[in-house]
Amino acid sequence: MPPLSQKEPTTWKRLMTNTDKVKDAQSFISNMTLLLEDPRFNALSRFNQNRVWFDLLSLKEIHYCTILEWLFSPHEGHGLGSFFLKRFLLAATSAAATDLSSNSSGQTHIQSGLTIGQVHTVSLDQAVVGREIKTSLPDDEEGRIDLLILEPQSETVIVIERKDGSTVTHDQLRRYRSWVEKKFRGYRMLFVLSDSWQHSYTPESTDNWIQVDDSWLIDALKEALIPGRLPVSVHERLEDLLYHFDADGEYRDPFHHGIEKELQAFAFKHRNVLQRLQTNKFSRINARTALSEWISVVDQSSSDCVKQAVILANRHHTLLQGLIAIQCLEVIKDALEQKIVDIDLKFELFTNTMHIGTSPMQALVNQKIVQCWPVTLKLFLPNKGNDDSLSESKDYQTPTVEILMDLRAFGDSQYEKGKGLAISEGLEIRRRWASRTTEITHAELSDTASMANLIEEVKRMNKISLDWDPDSCGLNTQNTGSTGS
Repeated sequence: MPPLSQKEPTTWKRLMTNTDKVKDAQSFISNMTLLLEDPRFNALSRFNQNRVWFDLLSLKEIHYCTILEWLFSPHEGHGLGSFFLKRFLLAATSAAATDLSSNSSGQTHIQSGLTIGQVHTVSLDQAVVGREIKTSLPDDEEGRIDLLILEPQSETVIVIERKDGSTVTHDQLRRYRSWVEKKFRGYRMLFVLSDSWQHSYTPESTDNWIQVDDSWLIDALKEALIPGRLPVSVHERLEDLLYHFDADGEYRDPFHHGIEKELQAFAFKHRNVLQRLQTNKFSRINARTALSEWISVVDQSSSDCVKQAVILANRHHTLLQGLIAIQCLEVIKDALEQKIVDIDLKFELFTNTMHIGTSPMQALVNQKIVQCWPVTLKLFLPNKGNDDSLSESKDYQTPTVEILMDLRAFGDSQYEKGKGLAISEGLEIRRRWASRTTEITHAELSDTASMANLIEEVKRMNKISLDWDPDSCGLNTQNTGSTGS
């Protein structure tokens, strides 16, 4: 092992000499000044602000279980009794019924334990909700059930395993089911896997538990938030939850209403400035890292411009990252339009996200005939912390694009067909999404080999969509054989 002084540098600030850092700071200040001179930049500064405290938290599985425990408890302070528990059970029993009806043989191993009619009529007011219930069986390892709900009057037990990014471990659900069946003989039982990431599992890996995502909770919160129904304090708490769980929904704070179009117009006007800022390392500084950068130069005589750059980066980090992301997506969009000429592609841009589909598909989405765009690009910019990264453990040093195909784009009846096509193309499958990730290695996105790879991936995704449902796309699959050079 080399001595400490010979170790490889691990952060960009160690890689830069003091002269390099000053030069980078001067360039950052110069380009930021060009943005600040535009009066619209100040108007867009509201994009820097978090209006909901939930957005500042990095919640983990245990926190989501605690939230669900509070919502499911009939006598808790939300004052809605068994409302949320019943909405959850309706979602689960409906999912079980859907599984039965979509199975070509008419058979399913999933047993809901309750019918939809029973959920509507049974009283759940005496339900007891427990979290982290310890399980153990002879010759079996110990485990903990995330949520267990007991309704003593109807002798019903509901078992919930929660997943928020992780997946079920080998034999985990079978062991939980075995323990519950031994402890609650003669009870009606409901086993539900609540997976917010919508991972796709085989029936064997889930022991045929019913799988639901968080869409039921979003719908229930919207239903609960009828004006005047709840005390103001409770209404505000449930609003916070809806803002968090429905991050892309229309219910979000009107404080940011219309800002996406404003950001796009500003980014287009200043695209050359934003291209220069994209490669400037001061653009990566955020509120979490700004003070550390300040401390690193506080005793240096040539640090004044570095301090000024740190202050500017900290103050405008969120807005700057949003504008850079939009500019990057515009470059990708232009490249796709130039290289894919045989399909009339349409695009819908947001901060960090771009939807892609055909012109007929866009019309069907706008008319709400189909649920959503079939292909989505998510852009993740280099960062110095874990903010906005694909997972908490990743720190992207090059722009990274995740290409997603929404397996529900053409309705639940087409889900299995879309999933089969995605698997045949080697895509990573979650319950709702099929995906692949690629890196963009240079600032000049359209000139890189990785951009060519990205274009090929988008072509492949669109071809899957066309093979999947050519009528909804408005094209016949035989028209997808050639591409522009």
